[in-house]
Amino acid sequence: ATPLALLKNGESVDTMKMLIGTTAGTIGETSVIGNHVRIFQGVSLAGEKLPPDENGNAIRGVPRHPVLGDHVTVYSNATLLGRIRIGEGATICGNVWITEDVPAGVTVSQQTVNKCQWTVSEIGEQRTKNNQ
Repeated sequence: ATPLALLKNGESVDTMKMLIGTTAGTIGETSVIGNHVRIFQGVSLAGEKLPPDENGNAIRGVPRHPVLGDHVTVYSNATLLGRIRIGEGATICGNVWITEDVPAGVTVSQQTVNKCQWTVSEIGEQRTKNNQ
């Protein structure tokens, strides 16, 4: 596949960030992408709804998209929603929906999220216990 990503409202991607076979992926305008990050096809770095001002009009430019640390890998069709932080070296497996922070070095997959019914925080705690 040709490297391609839909970048919204002036977002740019540095050449050190790898968009691997990305087709129909979306990177929101306030996303922050660390160095040596790999993003595969169909990934959405999506934002929460724009907050309203006192007149009910949407306030633009408010940071509302994910922040990916260095050396993060996000596999196909993952959706990261909101101003969440994905820690350095974390791996987000394919076809997952992430709405909370992921600690550094943690791997999040459908198995860890669905079968175990753990939150991402609990996955990080379990990983720490297993490595002791």
